[in-house]
Amino acid sequence: PSALGLCKHLEFLNIDDTNIEGTIPEEVCLLTQGNNDLQIQADCSPDKATAVPFIKCDCCKFCCDHNTHECKIESDEQPSAINDQHTTSTISNNSDVTRSQLMEKLEVEVLHRGATFNDMASDDPRQLALNWILDEDGTGLDLNAGNFIQRYTLALLAYSLDSQAWGVTGDETVNLRVVESNFSWLSSVDECSWYNVTCTSGVVTGLWLDEYSLIGTIPPEISRLVQLDFISFRRNCLYGTIPSEMGQLSTLTYLRLQENALSGTVPDSIFG
Repeated sequence: PSALGLCKHLEFLNIDDTNIEGTIPEEVCLLTQGNNDLQIQADCSPDKATAVPFIKCDCCKFCCDHNTHECKIESDEQPSAINDQHTTSTISNNSDVTRSQLMEKLEVEVLHRGATFNDMASDDPRQLALNWILDEDGTGLDLNAGNFIQRYTLALLAYSLDSQAWGVTGDETVNLRVVESNFSWLSSVDECSWYNVTCTSGVVTGLWLDEYSLIGTIPPEISRLVQLDFISFRRNCLYGTIPSEMGQLSTLTYLRLQENALSGTVPDSIFG
């Protein structure tokens, strides 16, 4: 969306290996003027068969092939060191849990607004989080485990806010989705160890993710983290509106969302 052009502090925009087509908006390209640190990566390499790029981009620093996922620095003939680092899906210990059981449980206990998995696109964040927890999550989490809902909800948040763009742990710049570490979101460690997630007795109570190039809309399912006391997403690239479902967070005392591209008003439900 052109609204991304409102994100004056944007540092990373990685939209390769998706089904997004069309053209990178001029408003987004204008952000690169005078900002050499902004890195935009998309499937803008010409297709080998048609010579037409999957997405047109006049300002991308890295262009990737939509089919081979090979990326190169624009105007450089050699593939760059950022060639796609896809995580290979593995069958988790959840093999005795069927996809239909997961879908049914999540549709009843997590999804909002009458959403169902059968009506979603394959690249919907809710669908991607379902695939991750079933096929890639290495914990072998029991469907009835106490933290099952919160682990799925955090995964959904990661996919909704483009976790591939998340930035820094300590002094090292990393890709928090791909790099496996004690701090990585979508890693096999306990979700309370994911970067800047705060828990009390194993229950998520805080999310502190200021200035991490988060890109996307806040999913209404964040309200399923029912013990959240504070949320800080300041200075990112969140757009759209604040979901009214956040008013269900009865323990929330601190909400910081300034310096994003959010529109509309703060829902009355948040004030109780």
